[in-house]
Amino acid sequence: MNSNRYFLCCLLIGLFHGGYAQDRISKLENNQFKLKVSDLEMEIDANSGAKITSFKIGGQETIAGKEIHPFFYGSTLWLAPEGKWKGHGSLDRGVYMEKSKSSDVLSLVSEADTERGFQFTKKFMGNPDTSITIKYSIKNIAETSQEVAAWEVTRVPTGGLAFMPKRNETDLPRPNNVYPLPTTQDKIGMIWYPYDSDTSSPQKLFMEGGAGWMAYVKDGILFAKSFPVVSKDEFAPGESNIELYVNKEKTYAELENQGPYENLESGESLTYEVKWYARELPSHIKAEVGNPDLRNYVEKMLKITMADKEKNLEEATALLIHAMLEPDADVLGGLFSDQLSYGHSGGLIENKEQIIYGLTQGPFHFETIEIKDQTVQILDDVGIVRHFLTTNYTNNGETGTLKFGILLVWRIENGKWKLLARQAAKL
Repeated sequence: MNSNRYFLCCLLIGLFHGGYAQDRISKLENNQFKLKVSDLEMEIDANSGAKITSFKIGGQETIAGKEIHPFFYGSTLWLAPEGKWKGHGSLDRGVYMEKSKSSDVLSLVSEADTERGFQFTKKFMGNPDTSITIKYSIKNIAETSQEVAAWEVTRVPTGGLAFMPKRNETDLPRPNNVYPLPTTQDKIGMIWYPYDSDTSSPQKLFMEGGAGWMAYVKDGILFAKSFPVVSKDEFAPGESNIELYVNKEKTYAELENQGPYENLESGESLTYEVKWYARELPSHIKAEVGNPDLRNYVEKMLKITMADKEKNLEEATALLIHAMLEPDADVLGGLFSDQLSYGHSGGLIENKEQIIYGLTQGPFHFETIEIKDQTVQILDDVGIVRHFLTTNYTNNGETGTLKFGILLVWRIENGKWKLLARQAAKL
């Protein structure tokens, strides 16, 4: 019994000194802090806006330091929309006080910025999946209500490859009224920005963003951020969920993400949470435009799970049902694979063009659709959906009710679910 207790005590001591329970947040000189999680290290400068000044994996830096630019370096939090606040003052460059600190969590609070009427709190914490969460809080300290969005701006040295998922087929980079667009490529449902040194002006793009993440690869090191997906009607005026900026000298790029535009009454706060990851890219995965292995590696790292794929497939199926009730050729075209085989209960099989014409121009119209007992199964990039469909319909002026058993086969093409095959059986 005593030997067992001794063994257990030694085991627990080893875990607490060598594992996850070890202190990971330390205070350095000059109001600097370091957070360490496994081989990840993040440094925060509380004397300068609680900026993230360093983010390393295995000792290799991922973000731009002061050697890149004396003012625009590291990662910071701004107020959106741009131009509304006359800069960011002490929120961006002032001294932050230590609100609380433990072995796992560091919380820093800004001075009260009375000119803009806000106060920031930044909370940093390590995670068991070897990532670091930054939880931002913006408090309205003005006497009146104010509308604002959180805006994280992270600078990385140029020379790498940035990439981000699209929200839909029409989610293409768009410019603002000031800077031209950087040269990008649209492949496998992603927008890719390979570094371009030929232009002589700043560049910027705006995107809706499809899955709440951005990534950057340089010299075999992958850096990624994940954040909430914001709907288009929640964007700050003139802003977007995802933005990318490249400075005129082409020394740094900004990976920017924004939260929803919110109205804060006096004393109210909003929160915005971002997770940071860094990994040494496996040698067999090439940092090349359109490489699906690179995209899949990031998705696996971010734990974009089978549940996410199922949710997206269910949403695509619901959109198909809606498009059957209110036929729209563009919507249907975006849902259908070019290789579609669409089977009717009477034996007729149509291709993509034929079924789009039939649904939008034909005499048969779905007046109501009820779906029951739907099941979803996913095998890699193929999804199988089964359900029972009951419809009240009109056909050449005649009305009636039909019930079918439906089999839908979907396939991921360019990052989106596309209907590859459909078969109906009359019940």
